[in-house]
Amino acid sequence: VLGGVSDNEAFDVTPYALEASEYFMNHSHYHSLPRKIKIGFEGCPEDHTFIGIQDIGVQAALDANRDPFFQIYVGGGLSTQPFVAQLLEERTETGRLLATLEAVLKVFDQHGNRNDRKHARLKYLVLDLGIEKFRDLVFEERKKNFFVSRDFPQSLNSSRPCEGKPLKKLPSDLKFREWLETNIYWQKQKNFATVFVQCPLGNLPPKSLQALAHIGRKFHAQDIRTTITQNLALRGIHQNLLSALYRALRKNGLISLCPAGQITDITRCASADSCDSAFTSTRGLALALQGMLENSFGTHRSEIKNIRIKISGCPNACAQHSIASIGFHGLARRAGNYLIPSYRMFVGGNPSKGATCFGKLIGTIPARRIPQSVKDILEIFLRERKWNEDFSAFTHRVGSAALQNPLRAYQEYTPLDVVKENLFKDMGSDDIFSLPNLSKHEPD
Repeated sequence: VLGGVSDNEAFDVTPYALEASEYFMNHSHYHSLPRKIKIGFEGCPEDHTFIGIQDIGVQAALDANRDPFFQIYVGGGLSTQPFVAQLLEERTETGRLLATLEAVLKVFDQHGNRNDRKHARLKYLVLDLGIEKFRDLVFEERKKNFFVSRDFPQSLNSSRPCEGKPLKKLPSDLKFREWLETNIYWQKQKNFATVFVQCPLGNLPPKSLQALAHIGRKFHAQDIRTTITQNLALRGIHQNLLSALYRALRKNGLISLCPAGQITDITRCASADSCDSAFTSTRGLALALQGMLENSFGTHRSEIKNIRIKISGCPNACAQHSIASIGFHGLARRAGNYLIPSYRMFVGGNPSKGATCFGKLIGTIPARRIPQSVKDILEIFLRERKWNEDFSAFTHRVGSAALQNPLRAYQEYTPLDVVKENLFKDMGSDDIFSLPNLSKHEPD
C-alpha cells in the first residue's frame, strides 16, 4: 500500500510485484499448481504486508553500500493450522527475483500434495521436506533458469497540479482534525499524503465505489490501492486538497465514524452471508462490538486504539483471526434441540515480521455473549497492565490462563439460559440459527 510513498522503505517494491504478477499470470503452466499461492512484497521494516503469514514473502532491503536486494521467506499460512514463514534466502539479488520465485513454484508444482486438498499448500510441503531440503531443491531448480529480472528506478516524486487553499493552520472542524490524525499518512514526497478510506466491515456498494473512482480522478490521486485490512488508499493527494477531499468523501458517505486502523476498524470475512464454509454471520457481531467499544471505552480510546479485532466465520481464517490482538472464528455447538452460534476466542496474535505469533485460545463462547466478554478482557487489560504496556505484551506476560478464568461463566449455559438470552440466534439475527448442511459444517 505504501510502496513508493513511505519515507521508511528500502525501495519501492511496486514494479517488482507488478512484474512478477504479469509474468506468472501470462504463463498458463502456473495456473494449475496444486493449490493457491499468496506472494507478499514489503518495502518497509514495519511490515504492512505481514510477510510471516505469506506462502512467499519478499522483503526489500539495502546493504551497507545501499545496493538493493531481497530477503525471501516461504511456507507461511493461517487456516486451521497456522505456520510462520521461514527464511529461504538471506540475500536474493534483484536480478534473480523472478528466477527464485519461479523455482519455488516449480518445486511446489513437482512435489506439492495433489491428493489431499487440505494439505495442498506450500506450508505443508516446507513442513514435510524441511526448510533445508526445500531450499536445496529451489536452488537446484533455479540453476536451470537464466531469466534476469529488470532493475527498476527508485520511486518518482509526485508533481501534479493542484487547486485549493493550503491548510495554514489546524482546522477548526473537530471531525476533520480527527480524520487527519487517523486516516492520513504523510508521504516522503513533500506536501503529499495517502488517504485511507474505510470500507465499513469490508463492504462498499457499487455507487460508493463509482463515487470513489470519480473522487480519485478529481483530486489527482496517483492510484487507489487495497489494504490488507479491507480498506482503500488514495495515494498522492496534495495537502492543499485535503479539506475539499474530506468534504467530497463525507458527501458521498465515505467517511466512517470508526478511525482507520484502530480498534473499531474490525476486519471480518464474508461469513455465512455468502460463504458455504462459514458457520456464523460476522457482520452482526462486528457491529455489536463496534457499538460496545464506542459506548464503553470512549474515554480510553488512546489506550486501546492499537488493539486489532478480526472475525472469521469458520476456522479457515479468511479474516486472519490467528494474528489478531483479539480474534474469533465461528462454529456451532449443540444444546438440546438447538444449535448455538459460537466463537472460539484467541488473544495475543502479532503479524509483524520477526515477531509473528499466533493468538492463544482462551474460550468458546456463544455469539451473543461475545461483546460482554471482550469488554471484560479490555477492562482487565486497562486495570492490570504495566505502564505503557501494549496488549500483545500484556497477554504474553499474564498468560492465557489469567484471561481464561474470567471467561468461564460465559462458556456455560443451561437450557433456560439458551431461551432467556436467545443464544440460539446469531448476533444481529432474529432467526433461529441453523446449518443447511450439517455434515458439511461438522458442528462441534
